[in-house]
Amino acid sequence: MRNTPAGMSKGSVQSRVFKKKGVEVKLRDNLRLKLAERIAVLLAKFTGKKEYKSQLNQFLNWLMESAYRTPKGLIYLDENAPNRHAANAAVIALQAASIFTDYRTMLTKFAQQQVHYMLGDSGRSYVIGFGVNPPQRAYHRGSSCPDVPKSCSWEQMKSTRANPQVLFGALVAGPDRLDNYEDRRDRRFNDVAVDHTAGLLTAVAGLKQDSQKARGFRILGSWRG
Repeated sequence: MRNTPAGMSKGSVQSRVFKKKGVEVKLRDNLRLKLAERIAVLLAKFTGKKEYKSQLNQFLNWLMESAYRTPKGLIYLDENAPNRHAANAAVIALQAASIFTDYRTMLTKFAQQQVHYMLGDSGRSYVIGFGVNPPQRAYHRGSSCPDVPKSCSWEQMKSTRANPQVLFGALVAGPDRLDNYEDRRDRRFNDVAVDHTAGLLTAVAGLKQDSQKARGFRILGSWRG
C-alpha cells in the first residue's frame, strides 16, 4: 500500500478495531490507499451504495477506453509483471459484469481476451507447462536447481538451459509494452508469484462459470442503482 493518509500508519489501517459499520469503514480506508479498483466491488457488495458503483464504473470506463494496450491486446497497467495486472483486471471485469448487466457481454469479452492472450493468442503461452512455446526459465530458485543430491549454485542462475523443475501452471511476469518477451531467467520477464497465478486462475474459473450460464460471480444486482 502507498500514500497512507496523514496521521495514520499502514499498520493502524490494517489492525483497527471497527465498530458498527466496521467492514465498510475498513474497506473505505483502503480506497484512500489507492486500492479503489480492487475494493469498489466489495463495497458495492456490502453496501449497495451508488457512490461505490460509480467509482467502479469510472475505473471500468478508463480500463476499457483509455488504458494502454500492447499491439496484440494485453492491457498494460504496469511494467512490473504486466500479466499479473491484466489477469486481475479480468477478474474485476467479470465481477463487475454481474453488477452492470447492460455491459455484461463487453466486460466478459474483455476478460476472455486477456486470459486468451496469456494462454497463447499472443503467439505463445505465458503459463509454464501449458500451450505453445511456454516459458522454460522461470526466475525461481527451486525451479532452477537440479535434483538432489546435486548441489545448487549461481551456476544454475546463469545457465541458459531450461529449468529442471517445471512449475506447472505458474504465470510469468510477461512482455514489454510492445509484446516483446525473452525467455530468460530474470525478474523482468519471468518472475513468478502466487498473486500472478491467482488472478489468472480466478479469471479462468469466472469464464467457465459464465459459459455454464451462471451470473458471473453473483456479487450484486442492478446497473447504476
